[in-house]
Amino acid sequence: MDDLKGALEAHDDGELLTKPDEQALKDRRIANKNRKDELEKVNKSLKKSNQVKFLVDHEELTIIKNYAKISRQTQSEFIRSALWEKIRSLKEKQKPNERTKEDAKEEKEEEKLRLEELQKIRRILKKRE
Repeated sequence: MDDLKGALEAHDDGELLTKPDEQALKDRRIANKNRKDELEKVNKSLKKSNQVKFLVDHEELTIIKNYAKISRQTQSEFIRSALWEKIRSLKEKQKPNERTKEDAKEEKEEEKLRLEELQKIRRILKKRE
């Protein structure tokens, strides 16, 4: 730290700064390289274990563990299958809504046809009278 203070004072006085120590620069480069290597290792390990974290309380976790044991699955397999089941059920819930819209359109068309047929029948009956 004293070196930095001396360098700052020398710079303020208008004197040129001396060249940095080569050994110190090598040490910094080595330390930086080691940090980068460690970060790469951490990133690789994170990629291997790309997991989704769930926020659950202790009771929910014990329930998940018990059901995972019963179904003879790992916890991650159990959670994954539960999520897919939920997604399927949501998709099935959406399909009836779509069907009801289509059914409503078909019913309206059928009602129009019925009305037209009834009107034709009334006309025919009026002609006969």
